[in-house]
Amino acid sequence: SNNFSPVGTTLSVVSIDSNTIVDTITLGIQPSGVAIAPDGSFACVSNYSTIYNGAGFTDLTASQGTINIINLQTNAVISPIIGVGFSPDAIAISPNGQFAYVTNYSSNTVSIIALPSTLYNINLFTPHYNLHQDKTISKLNEANLL
Repeated sequence: SNNFSPVGTTLSVVSIDSNTIVDTITLGIQPSGVAIAPDGSFACVSNYSTIYNGAGFTDLTASQGTINIINLQTNAVISPIIGVGFSPDAIAISPNGQFAYVTNYSSNTVSIIALPSTLYNINLFTPHYNLHQDKTISKLNEANLL
């Protein structure tokens, strides 16, 4: 996020060659984590959606977070916006590109999102599981996701 305090809403695309910002993408509230699909076609970005009202990032007011999907060929945000748990932060995409895993700080859960095989099938971006921390590993094993 370019402006985390109190609420940033943008993500910068940086050229590694020139070390300059080449595009700015408007997303949800407080973009936090970014994961790129193995084939490089899209990125998933978590939006933290949490306000810290006190000094030193204290007095937290959490709300439901979201995930934005970005088409990396055009840098366009594509629908739908996916709701996840409270204060989503880290996000990772499985090596086979079938699932996105999102850690939700305030709700103490992991959201697992089934990803479509192509960007043209965007209606398949759906929450698959929402797991509480104490059950995450066993549920992932049961679903053969680990």
